[in-house]
Amino acid sequence: MALQIADVIITGSEVNNRHGTGIFLKRIFQDDSQIISIRSSNGYKGEQDFGKLNFCYKSNQNNLLSYFEGVQVRRILCIPYNSDDVLTALELKRVFAAPLCTYVMDDQNILATGISDTLMHDLLIKSELRLAISQEMRDMYHAKYQVPLTFVPPLVESKLFGGSIEMLNTSQAQNKVGILIGNIWSQKAFQLLYSTLETSKQQIHWYGQASLEAFSYASQSNNLDESAIKLFGFLPTEQDLVQNMRQYPYAVIPSGTIDQQDDRPEISQFSLPSRIPFIIATSHTPIIVLGNQRGAAARFVTRFNVGVVCEYEDSKFIETVHYICQPHIQRIMRQNAANITSCFSVDGFSEWLWQSLELHRPCDTTFENLSDHPDIEALMPTLFFYAKQAFDSKNYQDLLDQISNLRLERDKMHWELVNAQATVKHVEIFRDIAEREILAMKTSKFWQLREAWFKLKGRIKRG
Repeated sequence: MALQIADVIITGSEVNNRHGTGIFLKRIFQDDSQIISIRSSNGYKGEQDFGKLNFCYKSNQNNLLSYFEGVQVRRILCIPYNSDDVLTALELKRVFAAPLCTYVMDDQNILATGISDTLMHDLLIKSELRLAISQEMRDMYHAKYQVPLTFVPPLVESKLFGGSIEMLNTSQAQNKVGILIGNIWSQKAFQLLYSTLETSKQQIHWYGQASLEAFSYASQSNNLDESAIKLFGFLPTEQDLVQNMRQYPYAVIPSGTIDQQDDRPEISQFSLPSRIPFIIATSHTPIIVLGNQRGAAARFVTRFNVGVVCEYEDSKFIETVHYICQPHIQRIMRQNAANITSCFSVDGFSEWLWQSLELHRPCDTTFENLSDHPDIEALMPTLFFYAKQAFDSKNYQDLLDQISNLRLERDKMHWELVNAQATVKHVEIFRDIAEREILAMKTSKFWQLREAWFKLKGRIKRG
């Protein structure tokens, strides 16, 4: 039966199981019978099995509405990756007057340049609900465009959640072999990871990659097979992957260096990889983020003490592996992961999303446990006003440092206020006690005798 009412989901590429955004969307919308999925590119040769109808469309084709004959668009979800995604979302909103939710999963406007300031401004202003995949993304887009965004991390099916804390046996912990799941986004990122593993004589098992042929750096090495990275390809189901993850003492998350050599600073600075919540919620495996501690991935695992951050340096990596494999550290981090697991449940999220879109705000506080609610309004507006042409990573880091310092000052002032209030309360209590004791003393027989004695002495002197 042809669609009459549809929800439209707009993405930069195919919705499939070969990348984080695709996996996440398929988890959210397991019933896709009323979804029209529009993408602006075919990065996976058109591979998609999501949506009642799906097609690739670019804004210069000028035939968008031909796909919607007899269809009323009820709601729009845009995950913007390039200008075509934004233009498609704005056109559908103009024609159908449907409520629009923008979910920023990839930065294409602050450090990357895939979407112009004008288009991003129009999209955010015309969106009834705005979401961001990381707290860093939320803060900077709010700072630049002065509109509120809600932090919503990648979510996981609860049927995969880890139950009680499972400690590894001694041999599993002592072999110090880690696990890597998912993709590595560039040659540079792979080279940094492989060099660190090779020189540190550490090994990881990589699930989700069948071959290293795509990495030119790998093809130049003669010692790839088992020395640093052992490939395990793709497992039949996510449950199989989860069972395997639970056998490792740590998981490795490659991140960026946030310096002049970082080829994808927008990923390093802003992205929260979907594999991080997946690892936390399903296996509670402690995480080592390789890269700069200022990145979104690094900040997230350290914020909840479910992992540590390490630079791409062999000696530091060896020390980090030794540290994270210690039984008491394993126990602490696995327990911390278990404590926040429920926050990552995708169950019911589609209903949460559409209800929030109807209200034009989050319908409840589901994700507040994962948010530090920065007091970003305390910053002067001029701090966030900058020309895109002059913007670079140093400007961003200066801004981020100022935000961080203001947070610290805010927290310090808060606790000083709390302490001052406690001191005042103690003084008030002490004063009340002292006043009662003085009153009791003055009305006591001893005090009356003392006063009579001083009066008698006075009369004798005047005698």
